Amino acid sequence: MRLSRRRALLALTGAALALGLAGVWGAPRWAGAQIRARLAARGITADWQAIGWAAPGTLRLTDLTLRRGAWTAQAARVEAHVPLRALWGRRQPDRVDLWQVEVMGALGAVEPPTEGAAPRPAPGGSLRARLAGLRVTVHGAQATVRRGEAVVMTGRATRADWADGEARLQDAQAQVRWPGVPPLTLPPQAVTARVDPPEIAAERVQVGGAAPVEVQGARLTRTPAGWAAAGRALGSEGTIHVAGPPRQPDVVEVEGTLELAAVAAWMAARGVRLPATLRGKLTGALTIIDPLGDGPVAQLTARGDGVQVSHPGVGPTPVDVSAAVDLIGHRDPTTGGWQVAGHAQRGALRLDGWAAGDALARDATLVAEAQGRAVPCQAAYAAIPAGLTGDIESARLTGTFAPWLRLTLPLHWPRRLTLRARGLEGACRITALRTRTPTAAKTAGGDPRDVDWLLHGFTRAVPEATRPVTVGPGHPSFVPLGSLPAYVPAVMYLSEDPGFYGHGALSVHLVQRALKLNLAGGRFVYGGSTLPQQLVKNVFLARTKTLARKVEELILAARVVDAVPKARLLALYLNTIEFAPNVYGIERAARHYFGVGARHLTPKQAVFLATAKPSPRYADQRRRLGSTPDTAHARRYMQRLFARLVAVGALTEAQVAAARPFRILWPAAHDGARGEGEGE
Repeated sequence: MRLSRRRALLALTGAALALGLAGVWGAPRWAGAQIRARLAARGITADWQAIGWAAPGTLRLTDLTLRRGAWTAQAARVEAHVPLRALWGRRQPDRVDLWQVEVMGALGAVEPPTEGAAPRPAPGGSLRARLAGLRVTVHGAQATVRRGEAVVMTGRATRADWADGEARLQDAQAQVRWPGVPPLTLPPQAVTARVDPPEIAAERVQVGGAAPVEVQGARLTRTPAGWAAAGRALGSEGTIHVAGPPRQPDVVEVEGTLELAAVAAWMAARGVRLPATLRGKLTGALTIIDPLGDGPVAQLTARGDGVQVSHPGVGPTPVDVSAAVDLIGHRDPTTGGWQVAGHAQRGALRLDGWAAGDALARDATLVAEAQGRAVPCQAAYAAIPAGLTGDIESARLTGTFAPWLRLTLPLHWPRRLTLRARGLEGACRITALRTRTPTAAKTAGGDPRDVDWLLHGFTRAVPEATRPVTVGPGHPSFVPLGSLPAYVPAVMYLSEDPGFYGHGALSVHLVQRALKLNLAGGRFVYGGSTLPQQLVKNVFLARTKTLARKVEELILAARVVDAVPKARLLALYLNTIEFAPNVYGIERAARHYFGVGARHLTPKQAVFLATAKPSPRYADQRRRLGSTPDTAHARRYMQRLFARLVAVGALTEAQVAAARPFRILWPAAHDGARGEGEGE
């Protein structure tokens, strides 16, 4: 009886052991079926070469392949640590280890099947509940992302651990290769990020190659509309919002602040030097609608806070150019042209305008128009950056400033440029100003900190001369207008500023001419300065070519036009401008070139001296060579000046005929001697 009981107990134990071993042996196949079923519910197909126990409680899959749409993941080995007691309870593994994992895919593969529909959000809470407490370790992870057949991103990490919503990557690096853009490389680094779908956050992420940019507080968030990214780098911070399908986003929004000095310093450390030194902060937002479409629309809003520009071409001191700018641009998909409209404001001065053009067409033309809102001239003057007014301490203005400008520029024919303007010439009167230092060195009267000393008998040393030269009404070389033939002063203003008696300190016509010549020549050829501006340059300012000097010159010229009669201005101009190296004033010029006093200049000699003003060194070189150039261009220019003299009544047609031919000959080429006269 006992034997039968023992046999029965042994048989029962053997049966239980057999069932247990059978269950343990069959568990991998059952687990494999569960894995396939759960992945299939998510649209993922799974294949592996073998599945079995690596150790008690450790399930191993070899040569695993997962596919979903255009995405593929391959792993040489996967080991899931599953407690034996959990096999029949269908519990999740406690830990999963993956070796040599490679992920391949294509952009846009996770888009919804319906084109244009909103992207589906991440699983969210249910996913977190299922994975709570799970630890996943990936050894030798690799990723490849394709756009069509082109690889746009590759990445790898020696090890990646994920547990309780936090990911840690060791020796992680990636490279982004987008068509037409230099590769962007993230160097090997350790990354710790909080993975809490639908959000990924990291305390620090480095972006770049050998000299990366460190982004602090990086955050990537999935939203019902798309995704958003945020972070801080180079003292700046900002966010990016993208709405719409990944391959064709509907809207891209970028907003934040930009620390200019930090960005410039980072660029300089990498061998990229900006043409100017920048300081201050820009705050703004950029919105692009349909950025990859045929007709994108972009809107920019920017505000400058303490923005300073330092550059030798701007001025000797930093210039604060803080302003507010709002622009919106659109590209027309039918014509390929573009349009931009908006406004810019600094202080009380605001300009509203628009521009349109098409740079690709054969008849491509840029058209721009700007309208300034009417403000008192004093308020408009206050909006000028202090660094651009030079030595001017204060100015008192009257009038209303409401400019309007329209520019039309055929891009392939710049000489056909047209510039129309209203509300610029004579709109503001400068009734008084004060300079920080006295301007005139020696004066018989007037306020040396204003400009009325020009009405008195001053003398001034020319700082640009290489030997001591003095000019001014107080010097013996000064010649009054009444002592000169009418054609001498006439040709001096007709050659440079034909509208001298009709405009103020600024001439839109001369500005238009300067734009034409400079754009056509591809360099600075002509300045477009009026005669009052040239006088101010000679008696007030140094010869430095900066934006600050040009602004100061225009302000002083406006004051001079208001305080000094035109005849006095012309007399001062004739007696102070340069005609040859170290030769200043009409009297010295007449004796230098022709050995006669200015009162005895012939019409042809006077016209030659007028042509010498733009390039005194070249004119003196022609004297040394013995003749003026005998070219069609030179003959046409002389003929044009003679025609202007006839038009204003300074010469008759008979006097012009007597002056022919217009070429001037000197008796002999001799360096340093004065020319005795003209010969035919």
